[in-house]
Amino acid sequence: MLADDATPIGENGELWGRYVIAVNHAEDVRISGVTLEGAAGIGVLDSPQVTIENVVVRNGPPPALYVGRDSSVGVTALFASNIEATPEHPQGDAPSFGAVVAEDTGASLRIERSSILDVHTGGLVARNHGSISASHVVVATAPSVDVAHAALAAQRGGELEAVSVAATGHHALDAVDEGSRVSANISLLVGTLRSVHVDRSATASTRESLLRGGAEMGVYVSDRATYGSNGDRIEASAASSEAIAVFVSNEAEAEVAGSNVVGPWLAGLMARDDHDSLSYLRVDHVLVEGTAGQGVVAADGSDTDVHGSAIMGASFAGVHATGARTRLRLRDSLVSGTRPEASRGLMGVGALATMRAEFQVVGSSLEDNSVAGALVSDLASLRAEGLHVAGTRSGLALDDTSAPVPVAGDGIEVLREAMAVLLDVSLASNGRVGVLVDEGTANIEACQAVETPIAVASQRGGVVTLSDAAAQGCPLNPPADPLSVPSEASLAPP
Repeated sequence: MLADDATPIGENGELWGRYVIAVNHAEDVRISGVTLEGAAGIGVLDSPQVTIENVVVRNGPPPALYVGRDSSVGVTALFASNIEATPEHPQGDAPSFGAVVAEDTGASLRIERSSILDVHTGGLVARNHGSISASHVVVATAPSVDVAHAALAAQRGGELEAVSVAATGHHALDAVDEGSRVSANISLLVGTLRSVHVDRSATASTRESLLRGGAEMGVYVSDRATYGSNGDRIEASAASSEAIAVFVSNEAEAEVAGSNVVGPWLAGLMARDDHDSLSYLRVDHVLVEGTAGQGVVAADGSDTDVHGSAIMGASFAGVHATGARTRLRLRDSLVSGTRPEASRGLMGVGALATMRAEFQVVGSSLEDNSVAGALVSDLASLRAEGLHVAGTRSGLALDDTSAPVPVAGDGIEVLREAMAVLLDVSLASNGRVGVLVDEGTANIEACQAVETPIAVASQRGGVVTLSDAAAQGCPLNPPADPLSVPSEASLAPP
């Protein structure tokens, strides 16, 4: 059946009068070669087989296309532009929250080779158990000061799958509410605020895609939501210097595998919790490079695994665990080239653990960092096996009067009631001391130090226990005068 731009199709129903073309209780409908100007576009309800092709909808209220309950619609070559809410169809008044909407049980939309541009509302929106499958589609939502529009969105149990899609908006990809699912493969996701937003028990995934972050976050995962990244490039934009590439909080879970996190983010990947919640972040074979602040952060009771990854060229700290009940595990990974934080010229530690956090290292290397390869302070703990610390260079830290003082470069520092268990460590070419214990405790089972002026030193009540094997490779040599160490003020991230 061929429909022109003024003919209702099927039985009289609730869509009539709202859409220029209303399909209700009809089968085998084909809509082709239609241009709709200045009015709501096409609405489909209770119609199992509808085909739409070569259709233009522009300069009208949302939605340009609405797919309702028990309807299956296939779309090719839809061009929708300048879709904007009106007083009759205000933003947020369902279904005017999207330019293209699939809503309610049984609503299924397949859209390909289409463009949805300059829309002042959501782009593709699946909600209330509706589903959308999109391929080779461009979606661009227009900026708004009132509402954070999403280019691709699933809400209230909706499902959206995107392949080879370019999406831009306040949020490029957005999934909220339990049962909602969004995936984007081989796609471009550009968010002025966030590239990906996953909240309230929703699920989202990206694969082999480019995510360009905005002013708030690259990827935000919170409130028991789940997110997976596989083979993506998550890069900072010019507005991302105060943003975090991947942020996980409030009992949410995220796994980032085989991806690259690059550019001057304030932090690369962070898991953080409040109160008694527990978030989990897994970083697996990921490159984190050139962050303006920290590489990987576990804070406030979160749980983080870093495996087979490289954290390079961070500022202030490559990896950082802080807060009671926080656990960070680093396995078979490299932390290298951490540089001093630019605005203060301080620190540049490879691995940092503070404030009762638990930090475990297995089979990893901390190389060419500043001040300390690993620094554990303020009741935090370090357990290391197969740890290699090399090339720690001199840097600046704050002393107890908050004045910058030079620190020559130590392999491992254990400070202020912190505790370290070093089961097997090698220390090479560090600038001053291999292991320095200052008001802390260290138990060293196996150790080898080369080209390091002092292998092991303790001062100001620091306690070192060396096994016989460790003493041969790393003899204890207390300094004649106290050595400078970073104060607590030095350990506050930028």
